[in-house]
Amino acid sequence: MSARHWPRRAVLTAPLARPALAQRRGRLVIAVLSLAEHDPEAAPRLAAIRAGLPEGDDVSLGVRWTGGGPDRVQGIAAEVVAARPDLIIVNGGTAIAAILRQTRSIPVVFQYTSDPVAAGIVPQLARPGGNVTGFTSYAPGMPYKWLDLLRQLRPEMRRVCLLVADNPSARIFPTGGLPGLATIALPIADDADVERAFRSIGQAGDAGLMVVPSSVATTRRGLITRLAREARLPAVYAQISFVEVGGLLSYGVNLAEQFRDVAGYGARILAGARPGDLPVQAPTRFELAINLGTARAIGLEIPTPLLAAADVLLD
Repeated sequence: MSARHWPRRAVLTAPLARPALAQRRGRLVIAVLSLAEHDPEAAPRLAAIRAGLPEGDDVSLGVRWTGGGPDRVQGIAAEVVAARPDLIIVNGGTAIAAILRQTRSIPVVFQYTSDPVAAGIVPQLARPGGNVTGFTSYAPGMPYKWLDLLRQLRPEMRRVCLLVADNPSARIFPTGGLPGLATIALPIADDADVERAFRSIGQAGDAGLMVVPSSVATTRRGLITRLAREARLPAVYAQISFVEVGGLLSYGVNLAEQFRDVAGYGARILAGARPGDLPVQAPTRFELAINLGTARAIGLEIPTPLLAAADVLLD
């Protein structure tokens, strides 16, 4: 079977500039993104934001990268708010919380991987109120979909292991675990935690792995997918970027499209809309990606129904 791919996502051809925040031209938008600037996913996400913002010299975009770690976020949030931008675009639960602790007046549009109501970011989705609105890549029932995919890959599975960062994303899983399985949460905050988690899982043939979406996991996707292959462990991820570096399977939203939509909300706010009047948008379309080379490497045969359902097959 020949490999199928999405059209290659646009990348920036110009360097990712870091203008001084005080040097504003017209309206200033600042994006706070939970990747490192050199991460391969950074340029497509920034390109999507640029594509969604109004064109012209009257909108200036400043960018701050948190690198997926909490240590720098508070300082970055204070710096960003002190610049008094007209709009802040932010992703990642830690960064969103830090920005909102600094301002309840500057308009904020977020991209978030979990439930923003459960995390206390907004009181409700339909009319969030205040200075904040955004998009979430989470929909109720997604953990059960990930579980169904793992069971199709490994019907004899008796344990499901969760790699979970210490943030509200973990709340997307039902209290008491997933039905019919021993559910083991393995907290991660750095590389050592990831390596420790895989040592505890071992190479038992009755286990499957879910990687709960977080900036901690995304910035360590190369390490996580390598260790999962070495353990011959079927794993499901929420982002195709894991599959592109050797992960087995992902089911989730197209983040490049969602970041463009986030910026589109920002454009509406710059044109006069109030953030609190714009409903938080939950995803309506999901994409399934499978890495056939990884399946062969771990000795796993992908069921025909999954192959037929895949939006992306990498080989």
